[in-house]
Amino acid sequence: MRVSLQLVVVLLAAVVGTAAAQEPMPTVSNPPAVVKTMKAHEVVEQVLAQQHDLLLSPAQVEDLTALHKAVKNERAIYESTGRTRPPEKRAVWITTPEQALAKAYTILTPQQQHKSLMLFEQQSKKPN
Repeated sequence: MRVSLQLVVVLLAAVVGTAAAQEPMPTVSNPPAVVKTMKAHEVVEQVLAQQHDLLLSPAQVEDLTALHKAVKNERAIYESTGRTRPPEKRAVWITTPEQALAKAYTILTPQQQHKSLMLFEQQSKKPN
């Protein structure tokens, strides 16, 4: 009896230890790393590409398509990078990939959001 209790304690400690060592589950506020490497319109495009896995309704597809067009056609704001003559400028996009994902997820149900996050997570673990 005592040996089995010790075995249970050791197994439980191993499970808790490995769970603590793993990365946190992705959420809308903590998206997978692959999202941060994409452009904002590519994030919405990727959610649209998941439409068969997510079982999106025609209305959801229409809303996501409209969001994709809006984000893709968004113009950047150019800001000066220093005091050079002529001033060098860099593009600053108003919508970040994380914001685009959050906007796309307002169209999805919570179950679809979770499934989409898992698909993004799988994509980030694929070797290139």
